[in-house]
Amino acid sequence: MEFFCEAYNANPNSSLYESAYLGSLLQVLEYTFHEWPTGILIDHADWRNELDDLREQLSLAMSLDRNGEYVDLLAEWSQITEDYGKRLAARGTGQ
Repeated sequence: MEFFCEAYNANPNSSLYESAYLGSLLQVLEYTFHEWPTGILIDHADWRNELDDLREQLSLAMSLDRNGEYVDLLAEWSQITEDYGKRLAARGTGQ
């Protein structure tokens, strides 16, 4: 993902780099959410910061998805992130 991020940042007008960056970001996000509803793969010792980072990744993916191809999936993952944050907060887990 870092390679595609650097390529995109070097040439943000390139639809090829944008698409590659979005694709790699979606793969990372898909892995993060693959265990839902049991949980999502984050560092539970620092879950608040991890969820903030995850929100930033989701926001970035939404901005890269200019064609709206992944709107529903990204909205679902955003809702899962919020639900999981509430679940962890209710447990008093972490920080």
